[in-house]
Amino acid sequence: MNTTLTKNDKKETKEELAASAATTVPTTAVPERFVRPGYSLKSDDKKHEVTIHVPGARKKDVEISMSHGVLEITARRSVSAPEGWTMLHRELDSADYRLRLKVTTPVEEDGITAKVTNGVLTLTLPVRPEPTPRTIKVG
Repeated sequence: MNTTLTKNDKKETKEELAASAATTVPTTAVPERFVRPGYSLKSDDKKHEVTIHVPGARKKDVEISMSHGVLEITARRSVSAPEGWTMLHRELDSADYRLRLKVTTPVEEDGITAKVTNGVLTLTLPVRPEPTPRTIKVG
């Protein structure tokens, strides 16, 4: 017995419905997943140093931007097994990292430096010196 289902008042078999669904349903991209990485912050009068733990991320996979006083760090993980090996278990989640920090003190954006060493990203944000008052002589 061949079961029929209706779609828009038209009778179709299961196979016909499956075939039409496969050709008419658009594919959607998998949404990105991010986790907030652990971080620490040290500050003094001259600089802020942010240490962010991003295991599995390489230097080329890190993006840093600063806009309207918000520092945004995105680090993508690239987890792959060596050629000829099959991965049986992963200890780390497959999500990438994203961290947004509000910077409340003025910093020299052109002087920001970053480096990644063994899964630890270190950002140095130099503090912009406060303008010194000056006296203008009227001549």
